[in-house]
Amino acid sequence: MSLCTRSTLSLALLFLSAPVFSAPEIVPKDGYCPTGYHTEGRYCVSNRGNQNAPEAIAKDGYCPSGYHTEGRYCVSNRGSQDAPTAIPKDGYCPSGFHTEGRYCVSNRH
Repeated sequence: MSLCTRSTLSLALLFLSAPVFSAPEIVPKDGYCPTGYHTEGRYCVSNRGNQNAPEAIAKDGYCPSGYHTEGRYCVSNRGSQDAPTAIPKDGYCPSGFHTEGRYCVSNRH
């Protein structure tokens, strides 16, 4: 096994053995940050330890169901654990998602 392969394997094992924690919800800043987010450089970062932070995505047309408009963002109506995941649509939606306007929205909530 090469040194590079061993290093990669070691990093992977270290990552897998690390404690699981919730990363903050981060979106590129476009105007004012939505409610529940604050500005850090060119980004909006969620305020609440991220367990119950609303999901925010860039607004492109109408917001998908389960989301409302806040400035230039679509923000989930509930905490991100309960809200459907929405991503900008680029071509076909992936398996487990359906089309809503210009978004792909997860089929499960």
